[in-house]
Amino acid sequence: MSWFSLLPDALSELAALAGQPSAGSARRRVAFGLDVIADGVVAAGERIAVSAEVLGAGDIVGIDARMIARVEPASGAPQFEPNYFPFVEFVDADFPWRFTLRTDPAGRRLPWLAAIALKSDEFEFRAQGSAPLPVLRLLDPVKSLPNLGQSWAFAHVHLAHPLEQQSNDLPGLIATRPDLHFSRLMAPRKLEPSTAYTLFLVPTTEAGRLAGLGRIEKAQPFDKPAWAGDTQAGLELPIYHQSRFTTSVLSDFELLVRKLKPYRIDAESPVATPVEAFAGSPGYYQGYANPNATFQVQDALMRPDLSVQAFNTDPVLHPLLKKTLEAEIAGELVGAGADGPNKEDPLIAMPPYGWRFRKQTTLDAAQAANGQVVDRVNLDLKFRHAAGLGAETVRRNQEKYAALCWDQYAEVVATNQALARLRLAQQLSQVFNRRHIEHLAPETIVALSESVHAVAPMTPGRSVAFAFSEAGVPTSFASRALRRTAAKRGVRASAAGKPREPRLIPMPALPGTRKNPTQQRVQASLTAIARLGIDGRTRTALIRLMGGEFDGDPPVPPIRGIPVNIVYPEDVKTTVGSLFTLLPSLKAARRIVGIAAAESTKLDQIMRAPVISNPLVEPLKEFSLRSILRATDSMPNNTVSVVKENRAFVEAFLLGANHEMNNELRWREFPTDMRGTIFSRFWNRKRPPGDPKGDDIPPIHGWTAPLGSNYAVGDIDRKEALVLLIKGDLIRRFGEVLVVANHAQTSTYKHGQGIDSPPVFGGLLTRDLAYFGFDVARDTVLADKAKFFFVIYEAPGKVRFGLDIGSAQVRRDRFRFQTAALDFPIAALGRDAAKAYLPAHLVTGHPAPAVPAKWDELSWSHVRLDQASYIDFSAAAPPVAEAPNYWNPRDSGRLARSFWQKPIAAVLPAKRVL
Repeated sequence: MSWFSLLPDALSELAALAGQPSAGSARRRVAFGLDVIADGVVAAGERIAVSAEVLGAGDIVGIDARMIARVEPASGAPQFEPNYFPFVEFVDADFPWRFTLRTDPAGRRLPWLAAIALKSDEFEFRAQGSAPLPVLRLLDPVKSLPNLGQSWAFAHVHLAHPLEQQSNDLPGLIATRPDLHFSRLMAPRKLEPSTAYTLFLVPTTEAGRLAGLGRIEKAQPFDKPAWAGDTQAGLELPIYHQSRFTTSVLSDFELLVRKLKPYRIDAESPVATPVEAFAGSPGYYQGYANPNATFQVQDALMRPDLSVQAFNTDPVLHPLLKKTLEAEIAGELVGAGADGPNKEDPLIAMPPYGWRFRKQTTLDAAQAANGQVVDRVNLDLKFRHAAGLGAETVRRNQEKYAALCWDQYAEVVATNQALARLRLAQQLSQVFNRRHIEHLAPETIVALSESVHAVAPMTPGRSVAFAFSEAGVPTSFASRALRRTAAKRGVRASAAGKPREPRLIPMPALPGTRKNPTQQRVQASLTAIARLGIDGRTRTALIRLMGGEFDGDPPVPPIRGIPVNIVYPEDVKTTVGSLFTLLPSLKAARRIVGIAAAESTKLDQIMRAPVISNPLVEPLKEFSLRSILRATDSMPNNTVSVVKENRAFVEAFLLGANHEMNNELRWREFPTDMRGTIFSRFWNRKRPPGDPKGDDIPPIHGWTAPLGSNYAVGDIDRKEALVLLIKGDLIRRFGEVLVVANHAQTSTYKHGQGIDSPPVFGGLLTRDLAYFGFDVARDTVLADKAKFFFVIYEAPGKVRFGLDIGSAQVRRDRFRFQTAALDFPIAALGRDAAKAYLPAHLVTGHPAPAVPAKWDELSWSHVRLDQASYIDFSAAAPPVAEAPNYWNPRDSGRLARSFWQKPIAAVLPAKRVL
């Protein structure tokens, strides 16, 4: 739940200090003192007095468009509910009062501008001439304009609370979070239905009016209002901002959603019921005729109680099809060397859909009966028809799709160029390794490769640095400082001029390393020889031959200050040497998007099929709406019903679309093997390109399941989706509303309880028919039907203000919904679900109830209007029983809360439509 507060006004600190204008001026003055601080101490008697004028409404000749955050309704809106208030929201919280000159007798600040909603016959535009702003002329101000003495009620501050938590520190939020508050200026006028209006922002002071008209005279007095109750016709007002809109009939979301009735699609309904097509005379095969051969035309949505008809192609026809299609496949397989001017031309006939994906050159009716994809689509006429629709969809949009493919080809070329550079780098790395790495001693490699220890992988997930750390080796043993210390020194002269004996300090060896086993055996042999008492000459010769390391003295074990494990320098050398050749592959894996692990290792040229993420349901709808849902015109107005997805149709359709697109790419000489899945999206799942949850099918070459069972990775239950249909005035007015499927804990729906499943796809079929697909199978719902509900929400997020429709006819309409057996209940979010609508006496057209039970029931009949149909805020408070009383005490923030229209939700039990 999101929390917000509505406050009556806001002023900057400087504006709050400003006093009344001086005589003859229209600007307020501000006076304050500045302390002089020297060395951190306020200097006594050195206070500087400052006096300045603050800009007022008479200085304003325009508004920066960036100051306006939102206009409700949006400019050009065709169906704005007449029971709601038009308003304008400003970025700055203090903007409506920033240049204020006046307050009312109760001390409430009056905004310096107002929002007024005018019908086209209430004003006319005048020539702007030298005026800085456009100008309108009021034909009858008394009947068109609000009372400026009550303009304090028109504006308020909206303060949002952070992190969906209610905060009690409102001053702290205002001071520290300017992004959470803004201002709103409303036009609380009762609008007429089906009427064109223009919403204007105009000045409320005479000084502002004169400035906007470019006149030089002064307002007398300085805070004189721009109009009053006795203003004559012909009043001219400058326009800061304007937008046009048209009101709808007397109906809001609540009333429209109450009109919806459940409609069960079954055998008695023509909606979503497949039709029979005649197949007894195809025309291609002379001599074949069967007056009884038919097939069911498949659509994307079907009756929830139906299953796809089994394979039933005429036994005489499918062998003919098989022979023709196999001959065409054979012609496709003829190589360039076997073709020529004297060879037989290939057969041109109906296309064999999808054979390249599966590399299947023969067809089998028995496999088609088992659902094998290529056999079923080609030999079963109902799915040949579905695949043909996919191919036709591509043909009608081939130029657009081909352009998208060529755009991606440029990316493939750039990728192959990058791979070629990396492959060259890999070859150079191999040469570098062979020339400069392999001949070095392992201990030298350990010391010199210290900078790459953290990235050189000894084993998967285990770098050289990690191996050293795991073995207890200090990280500084191979550092640059240690290498300098351990470097070999040259021969230096002593003080006497004689050369010193060089001290050879070896490269740092790994703590815990041990000698080569062969070296240990030689050492042991020398030790044994020493113990036998050999003469000095023989011993000296052996030492010269094998080095001082193999001296006959018994080895002294190294002194270790810390326990370490064994790490072999040879392993480190191998790892570092391979790192240089692996770097190009690692860079390819990290920098090139979409490359496979095997491709990054080989660094060979790649071939990629283009991917088009456009859902194909939209172009199909343009030329064959009935192929999505049959007999939409037969579905009654203002109804809700349920159908299900036809998975076999979707897969056959996409198979045909991909087959046709690959053929088109070959014709355009696009480099492809014609086995790529270019289209994987039929429904609009509202997912970005590359998101697997937006796909309806996996890559076609990997299909192994029967037709209708090849689900995408993102499909949760791997069953046909259940689809909710809503047709009527609600969709015509609001478009795609928000709908969720709720699996409640009990047989009674409660907001916020149970498991909500949002639709995985959806859209509009016509202006008044919307569909919403849920990843919930029909069988799952039927197994627990009493606990499944569809919830239709009014779109949240946009705060709106207004009053309930109070006309007698509308109240009578609502009363019939209340007293009759409702088709499904309606609940209000955040308020009592059992809201009582209008008592029985409304049937006779009597007035609305004198005492509304709650502020949510406040209607236009509960407030008093002035001559211009604006709310009269000086009238007595509406007699609402619910506490608190938002009209007492009376300020703009509390009044706005009484007008706030909460979003509502209609709850439809699934058992009513299944």
